[in-house]
Amino acid sequence: MFLIAAGVGLGLGVLAVLWMFWPIGQDGYGSSLGELGLPLACGAIAGVLMGLICCSGAHAALEIQAAGKPEASGTRQSAAAGLGAAVAAMLPAVAIAAMGLGDTNPAPFLGTALGLLVVCFAAGSAILAGLNCCTARG
Repeated sequence: MFLIAAGVGLGLGVLAVLWMFWPIGQDGYGSSLGELGLPLACGAIAGVLMGLICCSGAHAALEIQAAGKPEASGTRQSAAAGLGAAVAAMLPAVAIAAMGLGDTNPAPFLGTALGLLVVCFAAGSAILAGLNCCTARG
């Protein structure tokens, strides 16, 4: 589960950097790998760390659920994993939202924080649903 989460985080971190630099690339900056190498590396590392943090939250939520209901269905396990991942993403999301409080237009910061929570919930839930599906098949 941690390896899959790290891979998903890496991919999403790289996509986030490309999404951020896409408008700048239209103006001529970031059109070569040399100019995007460092931001892509930082995005990949941040994505892996975020994936591991969210996976830790999902794992903790699954352990808490297993203590209360050891025979939970796959759907309940997926929901618990998604919730745990979203709770683990609260600290970075609050930090992102706080950066926008002093800005004249905080909507992009708040949208990014909310998007981070949604993506972490969806990824945590989907990863566990996929793992449950693969183990159910054999």
